[in-house]
Amino acid sequence: MQANIPFMRIICYTCLCLLYCFFIPASLCGQKMTVLEGQIVAMEDGGPIPGAIISVHNGGIHSMSNQEGRFILKIPAMNTNDSIYVRMLGYQPQCFTPAILYQQGNRILLQQQPLQLKGISISAINPLSLIQKAIQRIPENYYGRPHVMKGFYRLSARKAWDYIHISEAAFDLYCPDLSGRHRLFRLTRARMEKDLSPFHGVSNIVFGVKPENVFEYDVTANINESDVLSKQGLKDHRFSLNGLVVYNGRQAYELIFDQREGLRKSRYQGKIYLDKETLAILSLQYWLSPSGIHYWEVKSLSQRALMKLLDMYETVLQDTVQIHYRQYGEKYFLSHVSNRSLIRLHSGRVHFDFNCPVDMQYITTQIDTVAVKPFADKELLGHNRYIEHQGEENSGMFWKDLNLMPADYDVDSVAAAIHSRNDISQYRRMLENIIRKQSKQPVSRIDTILSFYHRKGLFDGAALIQHKGQTIYQHAFGWADRSRQSANKLNTKFRIGSITKQFTAMLILQLQQEGRLQLEDSVGKYLPDYIHKNITIAQLLTHQSGIPNCTLNTDYLSQLLLHPFSNSELVTRFCSDSLEFTSGQHFRYSNAGYMVLSEIIERVTGKKYADVLTEKIFGPLNMLYSHAGVVDAEDTLMATGYEGSVPETKYPLLNMAGAGAIISNATDLLIWEQALHSDKLLPLREINQMFQPHAHYKDWNADYGYGWMIDKGMFKVSDKHVIQYHPGTDMGCYSMILRQPDEGIVIILLSNSGDFPRFDMADLILQQLNSK
Repeated sequence: MQANIPFMRIICYTCLCLLYCFFIPASLCGQKMTVLEGQIVAMEDGGPIPGAIISVHNGGIHSMSNQEGRFILKIPAMNTNDSIYVRMLGYQPQCFTPAILYQQGNRILLQQQPLQLKGISISAINPLSLIQKAIQRIPENYYGRPHVMKGFYRLSARKAWDYIHISEAAFDLYCPDLSGRHRLFRLTRARMEKDLSPFHGVSNIVFGVKPENVFEYDVTANINESDVLSKQGLKDHRFSLNGLVVYNGRQAYELIFDQREGLRKSRYQGKIYLDKETLAILSLQYWLSPSGIHYWEVKSLSQRALMKLLDMYETVLQDTVQIHYRQYGEKYFLSHVSNRSLIRLHSGRVHFDFNCPVDMQYITTQIDTVAVKPFADKELLGHNRYIEHQGEENSGMFWKDLNLMPADYDVDSVAAAIHSRNDISQYRRMLENIIRKQSKQPVSRIDTILSFYHRKGLFDGAALIQHKGQTIYQHAFGWADRSRQSANKLNTKFRIGSITKQFTAMLILQLQQEGRLQLEDSVGKYLPDYIHKNITIAQLLTHQSGIPNCTLNTDYLSQLLLHPFSNSELVTRFCSDSLEFTSGQHFRYSNAGYMVLSEIIERVTGKKYADVLTEKIFGPLNMLYSHAGVVDAEDTLMATGYEGSVPETKYPLLNMAGAGAIISNATDLLIWEQALHSDKLLPLREINQMFQPHAHYKDWNADYGYGWMIDKGMFKVSDKHVIQYHPGTDMGCYSMILRQPDEGIVIILLSNSGDFPRFDMADLILQQLNSK
């Protein structure tokens, strides 16, 4: 029996953006449109302004700018000469015509507007009484007669930077009155792609939206169910009046709230904006209160029981909702909603554990108030059914004729990538059938495996395999540089991403051997100005420091990709956030921890991290093709990484010093692996510390040593043999180094064509080499 785990409302609907096109008569549908595209930026610094509302004065047509400030507005021919208005909280509204926009190079400049009104006394107003009056006036302020809204949404979920779910749907809502209880949902089209690989094939995890969830965000239609504005919500929170502000050109009361002290449940912090004249709710913004977040739990008792039964859990780490209303004519309507969530998904039984950002955009493109009637029963979708599971349309024309906020990513490419990853699991079964029909000669089967994935367009790069201490297979596939038509070779150099961590760990162990540091030393001994002085070097090595992974922070990552920083700057700017847990108590993979180790190495030696690598590892081992840092554009041995068909983004490699940044090739990595069986770099008893289990990595069902993972079940042969490995990822370059010491097996796979099925490939190769 399949059991679906539906996430709570907020989890499923992250980044909900509702953009309404009000009162577009049905007669306008299908007529010729003028497409207006542009960017909204701040006059003061030229920075993009996301979330601005762009509307046609007489046509009631609306759109919203995305994170880059860009927007698309489709205007019917009859409204081409109408004025266009742009509004954004904190900026002066703008009015212009399409012709003026073209003259300005499709850029709209907004000037900042002071939010706080000074010199107005409001101390005598009771904030709770103000909110209660606003609730009483909802029937006066909001449109409550029958109407039909046409809507569109896009939902996405990620593991790190890989999208693992994307779905889109277009639909109609019948709204007979102000109450959300009687609304009807009619689906017109939908599509969905989901990737099961992060959950190791388990299909019980469901990202999805139900009609009832679409209805819930209009709090003025669902006051009794609101977490903040219901009677219970008003009791659970304390409110205060912060002052009068200008909200989109109108004077508004700004109220702030937090959950009450001593409340033993998870509630919210936030703000409410009320129109000063009418007390209409202009905006409700809230997020989980820090004082109660540790009480958060899934609301449904049956769902909690099901999760316990399946040993699959969700924990909300962050959740922010912003609901905005705007006036059209004399009434207010829901304008747009944003909801951002970060959820930890984990299972001990299936062995996954990762933080998952879930985002959604929801756009209402039209409201019809003329001669509307309820939908026929056969057209309805039940309130408790997942919308995206009802249909599938993967055509590139999916967005045609919709007024919407442009996506911040290529939706069709993301959907294609997920679809491709799903094909990979099918390929493995096909390949296993092919291998069974071949001779049992391992080398022939290994060539079949690697050639198969290359022909499927999933692997370009270099492969080197050793068995019983002898190299039995070495081959290169595809192009190192497609523009130059230069082929990959065995000495082609690749960026090896997180495989770098084992080299950083080796440097730390060497410095300990020299008596220059100890693993139990605190970071503060070497970085006295560092905020987290009490973390130990050992905790950094084993990802038990609690320092958040800086490469999962969008703002940080954009800076790391654009600007070079010194090691000390990297530690201060990107590795100094509040700890996610008390150091030493948990495991959480963090590139930031190894970046701190790189700074410690520089402080102890007085030399650059890259120079210490060459002095202590690359030089002594004669690894001639290995170094850290700058890529020489004229280096004909350097592979260009590709993300799909596009060359990867270039960035300052040493911004990832310690966690990444090393360039190497297959032959050098084999030299490195062989050195781990000798005392060339360290006595063997010291080297063996790297392969001892120091922490458990649930996500990959592995133990973690120092820069190496010790498998507990990802590879089939692990029930009888010790498998030590580490993958690497660096933009378009992906890699895998794996060793099985008892049989002298080494597998090195380096790719420059993006992600590839490295676990499946390594697993299949291991099975051939261990078959009797």
